[in-house]
Amino acid sequence: LTGVWIVPVPGGRQMSIQRYTDGVNTIALFEQPATGKKVLRNDNKPHIRAGVVHWSTTDRVFTLIGSARRESIRTIVDSMH
Repeated sequence: LTGVWIVPVPGGRQMSIQRYTDGVNTIALFEQPATGKKVLRNDNKPHIRAGVVHWSTTDRVFTLIGSARRESIRTIVDSMH
């Protein structure tokens, strides 16, 4: 873990940004409370595209951006379910 930030987002909510690195690869995890229609849906299937993964639970929305290998990204995402 190389950095953590809490930033305001529209609607009076806050988003956390967590940055991790192994010295070669860096990933950033964005996490915020789900609001509106997203709260009603539990999207357990992460959507992975070119170093970006997006998924949600009934109360949280996650986005992971990184330069790590796809297999490493999948392991990280799977460990969070």
